Amino acid sequence: MKKNLNNRYQIETRNGFKPFEGLKKVSSNYNYILKLSNNNYIHGTANHQIIVGKNAGGRIARRLYKLKTGDKVGKGIKIVSIEVLEDSDSFYDFINVNGDNTYLTANGIEHHNCDEMAWIEEKKIKGFLDSAMPALSSGKDTKILFISTANGYNTFYNYASNGDAITETDIKTNKTNGFKYMEYDYTCVPGRDEAWFNQKVQEEGILQANRNYRVKFLGSGDTLIKTEFLIKLRNAVQEPLDTYDEAHHDFNIYEYPMVEEHIIYTVGVDSSKISVTSAKKSDEMSIQVIKIDLRERKLSQVATLVTKDMHYTEVAEVIQKIGTYYLNAWALIENNSEGQAIANDLFDIYEYENVYTTAKRNDIFGFRTTTTTRSIGISNLKKLIHTGVLDLVDIKTINDLFTFVRNTKGKYEAQGENDHDDSIFAIIAALYWLQDNMNEMDITLRDFIDKTVELPLLTISENTGDSEDEDVSGMFFSSGV
Repeated sequence: MKKNLNNRYQIETRNGFKPFEGLKKVSSNYNYILKLSNNNYIHGTANHQIIVGKNAGGRIARRLYKLKTGDKVGKGIKIVSIEVLEDSDSFYDFINVNGDNTYLTANGIEHHNCDEMAWIEEKKIKGFLDSAMPALSSGKDTKILFISTANGYNTFYNYASNGDAITETDIKTNKTNGFKYMEYDYTCVPGRDEAWFNQKVQEEGILQANRNYRVKFLGSGDTLIKTEFLIKLRNAVQEPLDTYDEAHHDFNIYEYPMVEEHIIYTVGVDSSKISVTSAKKSDEMSIQVIKIDLRERKLSQVATLVTKDMHYTEVAEVIQKIGTYYLNAWALIENNSEGQAIANDLFDIYEYENVYTTAKRNDIFGFRTTTTTRSIGISNLKKLIHTGVLDLVDIKTINDLFTFVRNTKGKYEAQGENDHDDSIFAIIAALYWLQDNMNEMDITLRDFIDKTVELPLLTISENTGDSEDEDVSGMFFSSGV
């Protein structure tokens, strides 16, 4: 049990806002999730009490385990469904609320504990905020309290990082949202010292220990990339040498193309979210240009493009322009869905020859993503970053890695509804030239990393053109693209 002393905040009760001493963190192996008719949720222990009505003697409270579907738990609010979880979870109780006020009022429902916000699904959090915040903001004295342990960069982090009293050094705050931020790590509990924390590290691992006891957001959400490498990536962020912005297309150049016998360029395209209808356009699509240095055994991110509201018929021309500028780079396009049409247009209409095909089906342009190849691609990306073989410099790509986490089913994906992983999968696509082990030079990813293996080099004639000093300002995004 953990207690935090409080002398700054008050809590809303049935008798108005009252002081309280602090919070008590408790664990429960049985907990209930109630879905309500107003699309909100209540998550609490079996013995958690809810006000369900009034009689001559006062208010009537009922414990969660005694409630059933259809019961009223507020004015006009009914229980739609009840889910019982037999999993250990943590909850909070308010300690010594002034005047023996037991119940907290929120959204017309009175209760007396609060769940961990950072661990609630992002969609549910959004639904709660959309419904609750307008009502809360309309009152002069209304207050809302968010409590949680850290769980990566999500909605809870966004509220915390824009509060007015952040103490964690890796959070940059604009101090604009009006919330008061307070954090309590393990040192606030008598008897817990560094030796105690180190023991927890041994028992639970550094990720769990930092998340549960040190209020560390960075890397606490089970990210693909380890915390120390995320920090290195953020410190490696560069400003682009050139940026071209027209009609919602942002093309950033971090390194100009080089005509060298040991340099190959690949263009990876994440086409999974591209729209096929004229009425609806894609939310976001990413193109990544990777430089493969056969002499130095290095992979480098040299250009990125993020498009919004682009129809799939427009994509092939953009790839053709980028690929041509980067010395006829290999274009690697996932062909599971709309990508097949893009790859076909790139070859047939724009006559771009270096469209990647797998060795098994060289009559079909692009490559197929399966559960196996997706897993291999993600694993390879992690290895290349952790070993320092792959250098990333683009701020959006790196930010996407901060929220690229393993979900409850063990699948890596963007964490929240407003997070993206398009740039990540575009890099994985660009690296498929090595992953597939079937490129024209017979170079495998294992050979590339193993410095004892001698790699073949290109002849200069294989990389045509010299674009190092070329003005590309008129090359990208001509009228209609």
